[in-house]
Amino acid sequence: RYVLRIWRLNAYFRSMELNLQVPVRILQAVKFSLIILISSHTVGCVFFFLARLFNFDSSTWVSDFEQLLPLYSSESPLATHYLICVYKGFNALSNLAYDLGMPKSSVEMLWSLVVMGVQVYLSALILGTLLHYLVSKDPMAEEHHLRMEDLRSFMQL
Repeated sequence: RYVLRIWRLNAYFRSMELNLQVPVRILQAVKFSLIILISSHTVGCVFFFLARLFNFDSSTWVSDFEQLLPLYSSESPLATHYLICVYKGFNALSNLAYDLGMPKSSVEMLWSLVVMGVQVYLSALILGTLLHYLVSKDPMAEEHHLRMEDLRSFMQL
């Protein structure tokens, strides 16, 4: 289900990019904001799932939260768990060097490596696309450049 929803969302953004009534810069900003939110959600939920596989024992990252936040425990409400998961996802994707501690198991270490790769990919995708729209070429300067090239080629004859 989750992958199908992402697929439909991608198709929706592709159709909106063809709509001339929608400003492309705003559409790209919304698209990348959603990519960041969805990625943080996914990363945090997988981290939580991995901790749950190990029954939230001291070999998981959840034990660090229990030490840092005295009101947090594995019996906290679902909303608190989700908030912690999204925080963990943003933390992992924002390159804060895992300020909450290193991964404590080999499974968490492998997932952390995947997250680091995703973080590099998302940074490159977002910076490359946004810079393309931010550094738009001036049509007058381009026309002047083409005329100068024509003039140079004419003078070489």
